[in-house]
Amino acid sequence: MPPLSPAVQFWNLSTDLGVFATMAALLASLKVRLALESERALTDPLTGLKNRRAFQEAAGAEIERARRHGRPLTVALLDLDGLKQVNDTLGHEAGDKALVGVGDVLRRRLRVVDVVARLGGDEFALLLPETAASEADTIFCDLLRQVASRMQERGLPVGLSLGAVTFTSVPRSLDDALGEADALLYEAKRAGKGRVRHEIWPRSS
Repeated sequence: MPPLSPAVQFWNLSTDLGVFATMAALLASLKVRLALESERALTDPLTGLKNRRAFQEAAGAEIERARRHGRPLTVALLDLDGLKQVNDTLGHEAGDKALVGVGDVLRRRLRVVDVVARLGGDEFALLLPETAASEADTIFCDLLRQVASRMQERGLPVGLSLGAVTFTSVPRSLDDALGEADALLYEAKRAGKGRVRHEIWPRSS
């Protein structure tokens, strides 16, 4: 078989390179799409915060890190006061604006290392690594004040209740930590709107 002419060899090489370039572009596009889909699966679509699954993963890792290094951490659950009434009287669009506003306050006030999520409905969760009780108190006061200001700007009668625990001894699991915070959130809501119940664990005898 006679050797291929330089022109044919060049054509074949160009074709092969074109195929490789197309395949590389398709693979890169697929990789980007997979990354976006993975991020969406861990993000609350309304507020842009982490969702429950992402919170469980990130907070679980932070608890293990606190256990290794013997550092305190604070876990909090937040619940909006008056959201149901807003949905019933002003519509769900107004309720969504309240949720987005709270999410924005949380994102702006907290640190990059803090784990912030919307668990669903009007419930949010925080995990603050290496945060002692006094630091957490300052953060919680700021959050209540900023949420109240944001809701007032939007003309929405919505407030925030919060239950939190600062762990000086690391909890056995994230579920245990959230259980303690949830009990305190219940106490806060029973006491009235816009309240904080914050304790240190283990409790002093």
